[in-house]
Amino acid sequence: MDVEFRTRQLQRAYEDERLAIRWWGPAASRVYGEWIVFIQEAASAADLYTHRRMRFHPLHGDRATQFAMHLAGRWRLIVALHGATVVIEEVSRHYDD
Repeated sequence: MDVEFRTRQLQRAYEDERLAIRWWGPAASRVYGEWIVFIQEAASAADLYTHRRMRFHPLHGDRATQFAMHLAGRWRLIVALHGATVVIEEVSRHYDD
């Protein structure tokens, strides 16, 4: 699948792990990179549901068109699917704690 980043900051965090570590900590930044590679290698969106550790699931309410993936602790990766393209929307703390 193709991967696009909504912001330059998200792309830079993927390209330079030091930035991701500064923003989200070592555990979340490592998994962030792993998930991006996994998405790129996936044949379809259905493959994202097969990786149990990822906890890929649809969101509800205002985010009904988006999906979440677990990173580490309370950190999660929010993505949107547009055909064969996955758009990396944001990395956030679940419930903003």
